[in-house]
Amino acid sequence: MRKVFLAVGLICAFSAFAIIFKQTKDLDPRSMLGGGQKANPQLHGAIPDAKFSPDGEKLLIRVRDDSGQEVQVDSLIYTLSNGAIRKAPVGRSPIFTSSPWSPDSRHIIISGRNGASKVVDIETGSVIEEHTTRLKGWSPDGKYQMFRNYMTRDRYLRNVADGDWTVLPKKLWDGLLYWSRDAEFVLSFDRETKSFFRYRMRDGEVFKLASLKSYRKHLYVQLFPSRHSDHVYFIMPPSNTGFQQKTILRRLDIHSGEIETVFDSDLNPGESVPRKVYLPRDEKHIYFDRIDRVGDIGGKEQWRRSLTTLDIATRETEFLYEGSHMTEDYSAVKDIFALRSGDLKSLYLFDVATRSIEQIYPPE
Repeated sequence: MRKVFLAVGLICAFSAFAIIFKQTKDLDPRSMLGGGQKANPQLHGAIPDAKFSPDGEKLLIRVRDDSGQEVQVDSLIYTLSNGAIRKAPVGRSPIFTSSPWSPDSRHIIISGRNGASKVVDIETGSVIEEHTTRLKGWSPDGKYQMFRNYMTRDRYLRNVADGDWTVLPKKLWDGLLYWSRDAEFVLSFDRETKSFFRYRMRDGEVFKLASLKSYRKHLYVQLFPSRHSDHVYFIMPPSNTGFQQKTILRRLDIHSGEIETVFDSDLNPGESVPRKVYLPRDEKHIYFDRIDRVGDIGGKEQWRRSLTTLDIATRETEFLYEGSHMTEDYSAVKDIFALRSGDLKSLYLFDVATRSIEQIYPPE
C-alpha cells in the first residue's frame, strides 16, 4: 500500500512539474509572475506617489481605489502651466507598480500584476508597446529601455530602434543603477561589495570604478544626475544606527573612478531621521528632507517634517519648509516640490523661489 501511495505521489508531482514547465516554457524568458493587493477601505483615495514629467510641465498623480476586493490605482495628470487636472486615459494599474515617464514626457509605463508592462500615450491612451516583463525606464536619450525580471533578478537592455535585447552582467543585477547624462554608461552601486561598477554601452565592458569599503556597514548611497557627462554625484545620508553621523556628498569621475570630496556635514543632529536628498540643476546647493523628533504627547512620539537647503560652498543651511507634509517628488527643471499630507490624501506644490505652498489635489 505504501508503494502505491508513493507511486501516486510521484505521478502527481511529475504532472504538476510538467504543467509548470509547459507554462514557463510558453512564457517570454524575461517574464515574471505576481499577485494583487487586498483593498483597505481606510486608504481609499490615498496617493501612493506623484511624479513630475522630465520636462517639468506635468505631474502624474496616482490615486488609490479601494472600493473593490483588490486595490486599483487611477492616474491623474496635473498641468503646471494652467493648474488643470484630468484623468489620464491609461486605464487602471495595481498598487505596487510605479509609472515612470518616458524622456519626451509623452508616455508612461503601466505595469500589470503578472509582471507584464505596457507603454501608454498619456493624451490618447493608445498602447505604444507591450512587454511580458517589467519595464523600469529609458536611457536619457530614449534609445534604450531597462527591464527587470523579479523572479530571476535578471536585468535587460532593449534597443528601441531594432528591438534587440542584451542581458546585463550579473554584477549589475542587484545594484542601484544610474545612466550617465550622455547615455554612454550605466553605473551601478553594489551594496554587497560596496563598489561602483561601470557598464559601457558601446562594447559591454564592465569596469570596477571605485570602492567604499572603508565604510564597513549600514551603507546607503543615492546617485544624482549631473548636467555634465563626465561625473555623477552620490550622497550617503546619516545612519540610523549611529555608525555614520555625517551627511557625505562626493563627486565620482565616470572615466577615472576618482572620488572628490564635496563636503561632510551634520545635517541631521539629535533625534532626526534622514529621508531624501535632492540636487538642483545649478549644483551649488542641495535640498535635504528630514523628520525631527520633537517630543511626546500622551505617550505618542511627535515628529516634525522639514525641508532644508544647504549651500555647498559655505555649508550654510536654511529651513525652506516645516510642517506635517512630506516630500514626494522634486522637479529640478521648475525647482518645485510635490508634498503629500500626513494622511496621504492631499497633494501640494511647494515653490522654492517664492516659498509658497498650494494645494492641487483634491482641487479646493
